[in-house]
Amino acid sequence: MQARMTALWALLCFLFPAHAALGGTVSEYSADRVFFDGNTVLLTAKIHVSGANLRCDIPAHMGRAAMSTIVRGDEKKIFFILHSNKTYAETAGDESLIPGGLPVMFGAKMEKHDVTRMGTEQIQGYTATKYRFLAKYGGRGGRPRIHLEWVAPEFDLPLRSMLEGEPARQELHNIRVEPVPGQIFEPPAGYAKVKNLLALMKASQS
Repeated sequence: MQARMTALWALLCFLFPAHAALGGTVSEYSADRVFFDGNTVLLTAKIHVSGANLRCDIPAHMGRAAMSTIVRGDEKKIFFILHSNKTYAETAGDESLIPGGLPVMFGAKMEKHDVTRMGTEQIQGYTATKYRFLAKYGGRGGRPRIHLEWVAPEFDLPLRSMLEGEPARQELHNIRVEPVPGQIFEPPAGYAKVKNLLALMKASQS
């Protein structure tokens, strides 16, 4: 179970950077994105946000190589980076096309329905409002799921999110409100651009 969930959540982090475009009052910050199965930490990724731009770095784990996703909302681009062979793929898109963090280009656009506010909680020193909603995904095979999100007005990403009734969740930890260098939203120097995103994903599996 743990291996399966680790691979699943890591893949989601790689493909779906979860830039929800909530319009937080803090425009630049960095944090750890921690994935849990119950009380067990499965994976800790690094995220950096600057305005409409986001970067998510996930370490090598469970047979998958270290990878990064960069959402360039200002240039309407998304970069997928594989560090093991120093390659990257590029596709069109920006944070306005990623409602709920799921790229429309993958046929998984998320729509929120029946949103219920469920009070507030203190998370990581911030007051977060808890929301419960039904998410309907576009594309083939989509089915409604009930989501929970804890949202603080300072940030454009939920401080905590999970599926109702599931042990898995993800949280932002070690939030650092600070300037983010612009160069981290570019593919690293010396990395080669490839045309085939699917080949890049396959190459990430050892």
